[in-house]
Amino acid sequence: MSRAWPIALIVVAVVVIGVFTADTLGIIRVPSLASSSGEADTEDELEEEPLDGEATDERRRVRRTSKKRKTKPAEPPKKVDKPPPPPPKPAKKGPRFSMPTPSSITTSKLPAEVNLDAIHAAIGRQAPAFKRCLQDATKEGADLPGRVLVSMTASPYGKITENHIKDRAVERSALGRCVLRKSGSIRLPSFSGDPITVAFPLTVVE
Repeated sequence: MSRAWPIALIVVAVVVIGVFTADTLGIIRVPSLASSSGEADTEDELEEEPLDGEATDERRRVRRTSKKRKTKPAEPPKKVDKPPPPPPKPAKKGPRFSMPTPSSITTSKLPAEVNLDAIHAAIGRQAPAFKRCLQDATKEGADLPGRVLVSMTASPYGKITENHIKDRAVERSALGRCVLRKSGSIRLPSFSGDPITVAFPLTVVE
């Protein structure tokens, strides 16, 4: 009995050392040791958790910051209403004839069939022809008079039988000759009696 006791202690010691070594090497897992190592693991995990929490908080801060830093999509540029273009400048009309008024027409004794309004209307119908005479003279660079005073004689049939321009220099110019041709085409209403004379001015307006 005295010899068996030391042998039993040696066996127990060998078993404990073997078990501890096997547990350390991971060959087997002893509950008592696992609980103690588990406590150590738990403590390690508890010590590491704040680090994980800090990392999580840091990631959250980074996410919030990145969200804040995200710029809003650029808005398309607003259309600015352009002011309307200025109206085109009116083209220069150049010189023109101011046609006579009924009161500016002088005549000899008028027959009952003709009055100043009828004569004025007959002269007015030649206004486009007189305008072309002035345009042609302007293109040629001719010196323009301030006024062209036309005198003509009309027969009882209303046809112009004679006409001239009071100013001889104007009469001999290209403008004067053109005005005489066009005024010779004027037709007055027919009347009875003797021929009549009619004079009217064409005023040049710059």
